[in-house]
Amino acid sequence: MQRPLPAAILALSTLFPAAAQDSPDLTKRALAGDENAQQALGERYRLGIGVAPDAAQATRFYKLAAEQGVPEAQCALAEMYRYGESGAPDYAEAARWYRSAAEQGLPEAQFNLGVM
Repeated sequence: MQRPLPAAILALSTLFPAAAQDSPDLTKRALAGDENAQQALGERYRLGIGVAPDAAQATRFYKLAAEQGVPEAQCALAEMYRYGESGAPDYAEAARWYRSAAEQGLPEAQFNLGVM
């Protein structure tokens, strides 16, 4: 089951096309451990903003940020596992990451964990 992209994210990508470009500096920062850059690259690869969509790369960068405790990355990673965006759905991993984000107070994760 493919999850529809939030309209707000699609709108932002059209309003700020320059901000959507994958810059070598952003990649360098992400690979150096900057969790904000990791989260940003996860979004870009997942949604194809400024780069070709690549679920494996999105998972990679979301996971790096999620492991550093970024609740938005944890929630996005959970969605990828839940909907099988980079392989077969993995509900246990989805629940694990939703729970981690929910415990940090992220309402979207709390809701989705409750739904699961």
